[in-house]
Amino acid sequence: MTSPINIIKRTGQKEGLNIDKIHRVVEFACSNLAGVSSSQIEMNANLQFYDGMTSAEIQEILVRSANDLISLDHPNYQYAAARLLSYAIYKEVFGHFTALPLSEMIKKNVDRGVYDKEILEKFTIEELEKLDSYINHKRDENFTYAGLRQVLDKYLCQDRSSGTIFESPQHMYMMIAATLFANYPRETRMHYIRRYYDCISLF
Repeated sequence: MTSPINIIKRTGQKEGLNIDKIHRVVEFACSNLAGVSSSQIEMNANLQFYDGMTSAEIQEILVRSANDLISLDHPNYQYAAARLLSYAIYKEVFGHFTALPLSEMIKKNVDRGVYDKEILEKFTIEELEKLDSYINHKRDENFTYAGLRQVLDKYLCQDRSSGTIFESPQHMYMMIAATLFANYPRETRMHYIRRYYDCISLF
């Protein structure tokens, strides 16, 4: 269902408001969570749409709505809020909900000057592809809202002046692991990187 109201996407492009798209995102955030209602999140958000509203504003309101519903009786809203926040991170970092390959993200961030180019000298493309195969973005669903908010506010690589984010949580964990073990012997370091990544990404 579309309307004459235009939403400003993160790219700056205008797009007609699609209510069904919002429903799908909220429903996905609530899937397999007991005691959580997607319609309750939407009603609590009390979204007031207007022409020129940004997609980031909509996402922020939905995150806040889910966060406001967290209680002792309904603790799983903390996971729904975290998922909604992670979707916002993906849209900013990847431009969509599908993760970029690790090597592509590294190259982008080297070009931006936020990653040290030495990482591309330490690892071959084949090794980076192998590391990418170890990454499990579904693990972001294990975050509570408070946990993910802390990662976003304190640890993700970003421009602090503009708030622009340059990596996802799982990419951050892999970059930490790859950097820590970059100087280990080539025949063993991939094993250590994978073990360390699993430990920190699974808390």
